[in-house]
Amino acid sequence: MLEVFDKDGRKRAILENAHDVQVTEEINAVAQLSFSLPEDDAKNAVCEPLSLVGDGQGRIYRIVTPGGVLDGAGQMTYECEHVIATLIDDVLFGAHVVGNRGMDTAGCIQYVLDQQTTKRWKLGQCDFKGQFEYGWENENLLAALFSIPNRFVDAYRWTYDTSAYPWTVSLRRIDTEAAPQFYIRGKKNLIKREFSQACQDVCTRLYCLGYGEGVNQLTIKDVNDGLPYLQSPPQIVEKYGLITRIWTDRRYEDAASLKAAGEAMLSALQEPRRSIDVSVADLYPLTQADYDKAEIGRIAMLVEDGVKTFITGIRRNRDKPGDMTLTLSTKAVDIATTVA
Repeated sequence: MLEVFDKDGRKRAILENAHDVQVTEEINAVAQLSFSLPEDDAKNAVCEPLSLVGDGQGRIYRIVTPGGVLDGAGQMTYECEHVIATLIDDVLFGAHVVGNRGMDTAGCIQYVLDQQTTKRWKLGQCDFKGQFEYGWENENLLAALFSIPNRFVDAYRWTYDTSAYPWTVSLRRIDTEAAPQFYIRGKKNLIKREFSQACQDVCTRLYCLGYGEGVNQLTIKDVNDGLPYLQSPPQIVEKYGLITRIWTDRRYEDAASLKAAGEAMLSALQEPRRSIDVSVADLYPLTQADYDKAEIGRIAMLVEDGVKTFITGIRRNRDKPGDMTLTLSTKAVDIATTVA
């Protein structure tokens, strides 16, 4: 059952008449929750903008639709976003350059979280120890935080614990070579599946440009044997051809950091992104078995097709127990969409 809290976390109401409760999660993005109340429900009065909503399962959201949206059937619908979005409320004013040798990934995350005016979030676990340099200028904290791992070659996911305050954010590695943790089988939990493949964003040669303009613009020549571009292995070029893209990010003022980010970018772009949308019966509430538990970032096995990948999206309709749609992808879209 949904509960409403004020901005300071004090409980104001239990929404016993809430219905059409839907949760949408996407890897490394802000999760969304929506729900409806009858127009004449007195609890509408406490569903104020930026009030907090607990979903009864340990996750907290905040209302972002002022006053809700009234439909013709007399239902007031509210849209909510996960409270990780509260980091949008603070900014890195001016220019900030952090990282490089001497400060690892955890240190950079901590730097961003230290800029909060209200200390809502603290750092939990960080599975990465990279020493990239980051430059931000007049950026909100959420955008800065999410940009930290988007140059990593390894798959990753942000996780959140809102069971205690201050809330905890962690950066976890996804081991794509690990044994499956969630199984999808016909005649058990599989209802329908739909395959898709994004080929239009494939790139096998990537020119990398950083700070500056014209002949003075930073390239990777000095750290890449005189070549201004990175190229995929011969077997990839043979398979897809030579497909060239130019990536420009003027935040980079160091050639080595620019090259490292470009290598991560090319690694994500050199193969098509394959996705499978799978309608499944959510059996976990019944079985409590770990292999029936669907979570963002978990390794999933589509048994009949022999496909092993990880979960990048989940949609649940709380009004229909067991109704769940998963998105399984060969990679997250963070880096690819930067170029695309």
